[in-house]
Amino acid sequence: MREEQLSEGFFEARFGQAVIDNFDQALEEIPEDEELKDFELSEFHEARMRRLFAKGGRRDRVKR
Repeated sequence: MREEQLSEGFFEARFGQAVIDNFDQALEEIPEDEELKDFELSEFHEARMRRLFAKGGRRDRVKR
């Protein structure tokens, strides 16, 4: 039983470190603010977002 507890503790420690490492890696993959400013959306996406926001505004007026 003691060996099982050690094995479980070792697993939890390794798993915890893996989660921390994964989080750190994910943070490093996020682009810097300067890179995000250079990002341009397609005209299709822009039109779709305008329609979505317009539709959302109509719902608010109907609820009132």
